[in-house]
Amino acid sequence: MSDVPPDPTDLLHPGLIHHIVNALGRPRLRPLQEESIAPLKNGADAVLIAPTASGKTEAACFPPLSRMAQENWEGTSVLYVCPLKALLNNLLPRLETYTS
Repeated sequence: MSDVPPDPTDLLHPGLIHHIVNALGRPRLRPLQEESIAPLKNGADAVLIAPTASGKTEAACFPPLSRMAQENWEGTSVLYVCPLKALLNNLLPRLETYTS
């Protein structure tokens, strides 16, 4: 038995991982993003608290986007309520990159 914990990104859809790595230019997600994958993908409620520009939006979006792809959801499947208008200004292009 290995003492190495499982990689939480293994729970994400491979296509999403491809776009995450290429869009973010990093081989790994930030700790908050990794820690949010399993609970959010399993439908848990969560409040993600972290400093500005720490990846909270992606931490909240990656698990449901991955479920959408893995389970072939159709129509309006995920609703993201954005707390600040400023976040909306760059959210759509980022999500389009991840979901392309």
